[in-house]
Amino acid sequence: MKKLIQPLPYKDHAYEEIKKAIIAHDILEGSLLSERALSEQLGISRTPLREAIHRLEVEGWVTALPRKGVAVATIHAQDVHDVMQIRKVNEQLVLELITPVITIEQLAVLRQQFIPPEPLDDESIQPFVGGDKVHIQLAELCGNRRLLQLLQNLSAQMQWFGYWALKVNGRAQEVVHEHGQILDAIEERDIRSAQRLASVHLDHTETALLQGLKLRDHEATELV
Repeated sequence: MKKLIQPLPYKDHAYEEIKKAIIAHDILEGSLLSERALSEQLGISRTPLREAIHRLEVEGWVTALPRKGVAVATIHAQDVHDVMQIRKVNEQLVLELITPVITIEQLAVLRQQFIPPEPLDDESIQPFVGGDKVHIQLAELCGNRRLLQLLQNLSAQMQWFGYWALKVNGRAQEVVHEHGQILDAIEERDIRSAQRLASVHLDHTETALLQGLKLRDHEATELV
């Protein structure tokens, strides 16, 4: 948690910092939020903190529990399915818009950022796959601001879910390969091929997300 160092409203600062901590699993699923501890860590009073927590509750990041307080939400298989269903449809539109207009220079930048020049192990490859960034950058280039905003909102959820997906052995390597195939199809100006490859990629991602949740549940059972 970072104390306020820029002139953001306190409630917005608290919202952003708590949300980032949830996405990174620094605050674990199901954990009760302590107003006192968060207030001290963020360096703000409880009034803006409560406003931030209310916003997080409205967006589904936290849940109010009767007589207990407020807890971080738990990821369920249905959450994964719902987000992926919306994402699959909208990413098809991104590819339809971006494939005819993206420049060779823009593609080269994407490859440099997201396709390593040589095979890497699962740990070293993480910067190339983490954060859902290649999908967001394609959306940024497509020119539809509202579509970008929608995918950015979904991306926050995907990053939260993806913590578990990337624990599935070999998935990070697969993600880089699949991203490379999509970029190849875009470079060839083949919209249908790019859309097909993206659909397969997102199907594989959903499978990995669900496998990751099973891994989480198995680890929780072992701790009991």
